[in-house]
Amino acid sequence: MGVVIEARDEMIEKLLNLAPGSDEQLKQAQAIKILSEVDLNDRKLEFEIDKEETRKLERSYEYQHSELDRQLMWIDRGLRLLEIWANPLASLRKTAMNNKVRIQRDVMGYQYEETGVIGSHTFNNAQKDKYD
Repeated sequence: MGVVIEARDEMIEKLLNLAPGSDEQLKQAQAIKILSEVDLNDRKLEFEIDKEETRKLERSYEYQHSELDRQLMWIDRGLRLLEIWANPLASLRKTAMNNKVRIQRDVMGYQYEETGVIGSHTFNNAQKDKYD
């Protein structure tokens, strides 16, 4: 690729020394154009090759990550199973607390739809919350 650029640069220097409007200058300009296109096509080809290599590398990384995710998922499931087996009341308590929080969030969302303010139970508090 460096040879093409060097040859094109030399031809550009020689082009300046030719008589304006001559056939030689036209041929030289066309040759410079062809060399520029060759250089551009070479760079495009290199870019496509690099892009394909990057895609292959990303695919291999994705495979490795998915394999690690799968292994971590099994470890997580094993830990949950041990936790449930070791202390079943804690698991039930955790589920009950999560459900309670979800219900409270649903109620807050319903109140927001009615009043436009979260957590205001009186009209006076709603006005303060809305306009402060």
